Amino acid sequence: MPEHPQFKEFKEQLKALIRRHSDRGFLPYGGSNRVGAEMVAILEEAEAMDDPVLAFDIEIMLVKEGIKLLSHADDSSGSVGEAIRFSIQALAALCETADEANRKHFFETLLKAAKLQGMRDWADFGFRLLKAAVVLVRDEKQAQKVYEVCGSFGTTFSGSKYPDEHLITYQIVERLEGPEASDRYLMENLEVFEVRELAVNKALERKDYALAEQLCVQAMSQRKEWGDRNLKWAQFLESIYTETNDSEKLEGVVHYILLLGKTLYYPKLKLLYEAKGIWEQKREPLLQELSTQLMSQDYASLLNQAGEFEKLLDLLRERKYLIQYYGKRVAKDFPEETYLLYEAFILDQAKEATERRRYRETCKLLQEYFEAGAREASLRLLDRLSEMYPRRPAMQDELDKLKKKLEKRK
Repeated sequence: MPEHPQFKEFKEQLKALIRRHSDRGFLPYGGSNRVGAEMVAILEEAEAMDDPVLAFDIEIMLVKEGIKLLSHADDSSGSVGEAIRFSIQALAALCETADEANRKHFFETLLKAAKLQGMRDWADFGFRLLKAAVVLVRDEKQAQKVYEVCGSFGTTFSGSKYPDEHLITYQIVERLEGPEASDRYLMENLEVFEVRELAVNKALERKDYALAEQLCVQAMSQRKEWGDRNLKWAQFLESIYTETNDSEKLEGVVHYILLLGKTLYYPKLKLLYEAKGIWEQKREPLLQELSTQLMSQDYASLLNQAGEFEKLLDLLRERKYLIQYYGKRVAKDFPEETYLLYEAFILDQAKEATERRRYRETCKLLQEYFEAGAREASLRLLDRLSEMYPRRPAMQDELDKLKKKLEKRK
């Protein structure tokens, strides 16, 4: 079938832009941004078309050209990759509403694109194309074609299937065998994080809170999860216990999330304790526990949010570098103590500084010291530094500029 004139026009337009901005076959950063923007512009025109087949062909062209381009382009800004993702989203939308006459063309074209050699290097895009094709699967023969392409992407470093392959299989099973079979598939593959996550979401949709809770607690008890993954299960539990009004368990899981470093959960836990009238007896032990469990930066942020400025001052004494983040606020309540910390830290920083960038950082601290209310003291310290380091001309230059700036604000 001959190419549609508009399809040919867009394809040639894109290729000409790539050639124009390439240098010996490589597309540099700026050119990559221009090509990505042009791809999005073409995509927007395609989405506005009344002809779904032409729109589909243009969108699949954008994906194929984009994939070929990624192997010899600086796409560190992600502009081409983003254009590919947008194009696949548009393809998926067309598949959702495809007429019977177009289903075969859409399905076969998506699978053919997913088989491109470049997709081996960008399996995420290949799986996205296959997910778009799943809604077109009508029988086992088509399903096997999808599974074959899935298998061509290989396995993860651990030798297991990619999570996306499991999710695609789940969708196909649901289409061909029904919800009971797809639920069984989920329960048989719970060792895959994404599958368990889907199973929890499905349970929550059905308001089967007991199963959702079981799936989350089981995942956390296996101690195989880490970081944000454990946080995900804990946040599911937070939703479950909120929905079921289980205040005891909600208390426990909010406390757990707080210990993971999510300091915004401190006021949530406070509200739960206040509702039971036990906040005052819980406050000090909780802060003591957090002081040992959280990173210093996280604990400082929590104290600042909670208005615990005396404890924050104590932390600044232990972790002097935190003065640059919280000094001005703590100085409102404890000016003299904070000023001493500022001076000690600035003197240490000035001593270690050996280049203009570090001198500017020292001057920034001096300005913050000034803005914290120590206007005269900060200028005296500035003069003192100037006297201490007469053989550092770059430092002298930065100090002179700062002094002129601050004297105008006295």
